[in-house]
Amino acid sequence: MSELHFAKTLVLCMNESIHTATDFLRGGEKEKVSLDTYSLSWNEIPQAWTKKWSYGENVSLFAYIDTVMQKVAYLKNFFSASGASGKGAFESGISLHNFFHPGSLMIAIKQQAARVQNCSIHDLVLHSSWGLDPIKAMANLKSEVESTFSVDLHEDSTFVLKNILIQGACIGISGTAARLQDVTEQDKVINQAPHAAIGWIKKSLSSASSFPEGLVQLPLYEDMERTSIIERLYVPCDKRKLNDDRQWTVKSVALFVC
Repeated sequence: MSELHFAKTLVLCMNESIHTATDFLRGGEKEKVSLDTYSLSWNEIPQAWTKKWSYGENVSLFAYIDTVMQKVAYLKNFFSASGASGKGAFESGISLHNFFHPGSLMIAIKQQAARVQNCSIHDLVLHSSWGLDPIKAMANLKSEVESTFSVDLHEDSTFVLKNILIQGACIGISGTAARLQDVTEQDKVINQAPHAAIGWIKKSLSSASSFPEGLVQLPLYEDMERTSIIERLYVPCDKRKLNDDRQWTVKSVALFVC
């Protein structure tokens, strides 16, 4: 719930600034006027807001307010989906771009996985599978982990991501099998990726010798400017191209929340 608490704190800060600016423009007390008040009168984002949460460069005041309100609305629905835990929303797929701190959310989920498995977060290994919808993605993940490592994933150690973009390649799905594929000059550079089911299991249960072959690790960035990596996800790759996985690095293939 810390993300929702942060959202309420940010909105309160914004309301206070807007109230002060409105009062000033109506001829109110000048003693309360600050630089933030003038920023709002110039249609600029107050520094007090950006200190709490920054939203890229060259963003207009109205775009900032609209983005915050959209995130707040999403978070309210997210945490009310299945009570305080939000488990129902996790199962139907979450959009990381609707969170103010998606990286912190991933860490919190990993910490939860460590608690239910009674181990340190450093003793966990991430596994990811892809599907056309949340149910298929999660079914693929559980099936792959069970068949490869002979263990069952704890439901509090898994969730599904949606609204992911991939740049420089695409992820094709045939039946239940996902494959990282090249794009041609006629294809789009940026494509929609399928749903990604994510889960953590102990390293002791996921040895290097039993780790599935034919996987390429791609970074998942918080924004298209690639300023912050949230996590690294595995994507199946054609075995003929696996030994040349540097090609994906040269092409700067990456995932983004959108």
